[in-house]
Amino acid sequence: MPAVKSSRLDASDWQRRGEEPDGLSQHLWLKRLEDGQLWLFKPVEVKGGHRQGEDWAEKAVSELATVLGVPCARIELAIRDGIEGLVSRDVKPRRWDLQPGAAVLDGVVPGYESRTRLREGHTIENIQQALRGMASPPGHTLIEGLTAYDTFCGYLTLDALVANRDRHDHNWAVVIPPGVGSARLAASFDHASSLGFSLRDERRRQLISIGTLGPLGRARHGLAFPAQTSDELGRNTCRSRCSGAHDGVWCRPE
Repeated sequence: MPAVKSSRLDASDWQRRGEEPDGLSQHLWLKRLEDGQLWLFKPVEVKGGHRQGEDWAEKAVSELATVLGVPCARIELAIRDGIEGLVSRDVKPRRWDLQPGAAVLDGVVPGYESRTRLREGHTIENIQQALRGMASPPGHTLIEGLTAYDTFCGYLTLDALVANRDRHDHNWAVVIPPGVGSARLAASFDHASSLGFSLRDERRRQLISIGTLGPLGRARHGLAFPAQTSDELGRNTCRSRCSGAHDGVWCRPE
């Protein structure tokens, strides 16, 4: 993959359209004046004096996804009023609606509860059921003929490649056209929690030298578990340290 050079877009004069309700940080929906396109501005966080790498991580993943043919939100490095971050292009076409995975699952999984610690119902089997009959994201010709679930499996493959730890039920969605039409899977989005974005360079070099992801490889909340019962999710040993025991079930995060 060739090197990608990218400068920062200045989004200081883009029109503010509102705040994104999901997420722990303040993310702003902005409208670019020249074409009216909506973009989500996500500022970089600084924790304990350490600048996090959400912006470069999400940009790198979007470029990799493009090379692999995985539908993904377009990402540009950006700055707004002196604050560095990124802008993520809205994944829904104009006048379409977007429903997060949590809402889709709520319609097919009895008693589904989003944002619980282990998200017991957020399983591969339930996601496949929720996406049944839906097509791949609109506007992506390379994947025509694939189902929504086929494409979602591509998202999980991308997650594995970049160590994305945040594929929870609000980090995938379906888009619904106006009037008569069927819902389709939305392009993948929000890959900021990838590529060791929060690690310091020294720690990254250490992990690369020993050939392991270390804590990045552990199961945690936000993943789609290939388990169907809370009992299966209640095991205490992490797969990254248990040599694949427990019949392929992700273990409880510590």
